[in-house]
Amino acid sequence: MKKFLLVFALFILSVKVYCQDPLNPPLIDGFVTYIETVPTKLNKEELHGNMITWIANILPSDKTSVDLDDKENGKFVVTFEITRSFQSVMMTRYADLKYFLQVDIKDQEFRYKLRLLDHYHKPTSETVPELIEIANGRMETNTNTRPYASKQVMFISKISNGLIESLKENIQYVEN
Repeated sequence: MKKFLLVFALFILSVKVYCQDPLNPPLIDGFVTYIETVPTKLNKEELHGNMITWIANILPSDKTSVDLDDKENGKFVVTFEITRSFQSVMMTRYADLKYFLQVDIKDQEFRYKLRLLDHYHKPTSETVPELIEIANGRMETNTNTRPYASKQVMFISKISNGLIESLKENIQYVEN
């Protein structure tokens, strides 16, 4: 019985550690920020070319600024804004998400840092850290209900994770 409880506790802890909770995206200095180093089989030049292709194909050209493209040192800095819709109780709502992306490229690895700079949904919107607090029941407000804040935080997590998966898949693309 003790072994069962120990194994069960370890299982629960491992699930908690490895599954990202969409209502608690990672906050660094008050910003939702995702950071990861990804090993790959590609060299620096291939990764650089794939990064340029990803920017051109995935990010909206009219709302994207490549602030730094340093091929020699393997560094990209990009700011961009995307507008996405989500279904609220009675209607479709739109949100503008402004991101900062830094990608450091080396042979056989790259490191990304994706930071949500701003989330504009409506004039009475709380900040993203406040939305997270409301969604998790740690804060109350007159302008946002817990279920609605939860929808917004889950929406932010979904969009951010989609960008990350797209980046990771496309930067490692190998043409046959």
